[in-house]
Amino acid sequence: MEANNFSHFQSFLSNLKELTTNLGLNLPQSLDLNPLYKLPSGTFGRELADFFLSHEIQPFVIGFRRGILHDSLHVLTGYETDLLSEAEVQAFLFGTCHHPFHLFLGLGIVRRISRRQLYPTEPIYYRLEQAYRKGENSSFNIDTWHPENQWHLPLESVRCLYNLN
Repeated sequence: MEANNFSHFQSFLSNLKELTTNLGLNLPQSLDLNPLYKLPSGTFGRELADFFLSHEIQPFVIGFRRGILHDSLHVLTGYETDLLSEAEVQAFLFGTCHHPFHLFLGLGIVRRISRRQLYPTEPIYYRLEQAYRKGENSSFNIDTWHPENQWHLPLESVRCLYNLN
C-alpha cells in the first residue's frame, strides 16, 4: 500500500479501534501465529501465517471479531491488501449479507481511490461487481464463521466449502 494511503488507513483503523472500544465490542487477540507456522504448506492456517509474513504485517491485537478476522478474509478470498483489494473485501462481504456497514466502508475506500485517481474507473467497478457477485454466490457467513476450526484444512477445501472457487 502506498505510504500516504497507508497512513490514512492506519488513522482509520485507529478511529475504528477507539469506536469499538467505546462501544464495548472489542475482544482480546485470539490469533497465535506460532502454531500456524507449524501447519503444512497449503493449509488455511499456514497460508494465513505466510500472508502476514509476506506482507510484513501483524494480526490485530484487539478489536471486534470482524476486525480480528479481516486478514483471514484476504487469504480466504484471495484479495490482496492494496486499497482496491480492501474495497473488494467489503464488496464481497456486502454480497454475503447486505449489511450497510460493508457498503459504507467500501464506498469510503472507493472515494479515497477516486480522489487520488489510483486506478482507471472502469476496472474498479468491474472488480467490485465481481467481488460482490462472489459474495452473493457463496455460502459464506462472517457472523457464524470460525476460521480457527479450519486452520488445519487445505485452503482450497475451505474455499470449496463456501463456494469461493
